[in-house]
Amino acid sequence: MLTPMRKSIVISSTLVAIFAFYFYGLPYLLAINEPKLPDVHQKEKVVSEEKAATNLPKLLVQVTKSGFQPSSIKAKSGQRIEFYNASGANIKLVSDSANKPAFGGKVIPNNTYYTVSFNEKTMVNFYNEINVSQKGSITVE
Repeated sequence: MLTPMRKSIVISSTLVAIFAFYFYGLPYLLAINEPKLPDVHQKEKVVSEEKAATNLPKLLVQVTKSGFQPSSIKAKSGQRIEFYNASGANIKLVSDSANKPAFGGKVIPNNTYYTVSFNEKTMVNFYNEINVSQKGSITVE
């Protein structure tokens, strides 16, 4: 049997443990299931189609569950266009312009990048072969 002094120590210790878990352990456990954003310094390049001009800023297109954002891209000749797959699933980016420069055809895993550039003026339509409702276009000036 516990003496009143020991009971108060047990109760105090239990309360301290509960508060410590609530304020320190629980947020950590909740953070484990949160999706992690990619570290921009550790990008995984899936493929680079052509050499890009180094003095032009790259254009970023994010692939989400709802499609390409933005879906219409205007680029300069030699400018890099980087597709980031944030859709939560694999995508297969392909161009559907038969007489234009083609790209894609490879599976791009979630949380990876795919880079293209064009060295001539052109317009290329593209889509996600795994989800054909996701479409976009690139206009190179």
